[in-house]
Amino acid sequence: ATCRLKMVDWLYAIVDTCQLRRSAVPIAMTYVDRLLSNPLTYDQRSSALANILQDRNMYQLIVMTCLYTAVKLHEQQIISPELLSRLSLGRYSIQDIEAAELAVLTLLGWKVSGPTALDFVDHILA
Repeated sequence: ATCRLKMVDWLYAIVDTCQLRRSAVPIAMTYVDRLLSNPLTYDQRSSALANILQDRNMYQLIVMTCLYTAVKLHEQQIISPELLSRLSLGRYSIQDIEAAELAVLTLLGWKVSGPTALDFVDHILA
């Protein structure tokens, strides 16, 4: 749980610095949660992400990638994979980020446009 909180705080710092809408963070974390709840994620034969819960670096890469994807789909400007690579202090290459994006999208069945809890709150409060 503390790793998740640190990652969420870091994502908010990124969107604030890049002047993006903060709503990109819960969207990204929705992707992460859906990915972690998918049994296919842990299939050693078919998933490059099978060790995500044991490998902190892989978890960080996936969370960053989910933000990258959320911003790409829900913002007018994007975060480049080059920027994410620099923000990770070079721990992840552009190729790592792009490969992780394909793995995430594949495991989510490319279903990344659904409503989030924040969408429901906005609708109820409107």
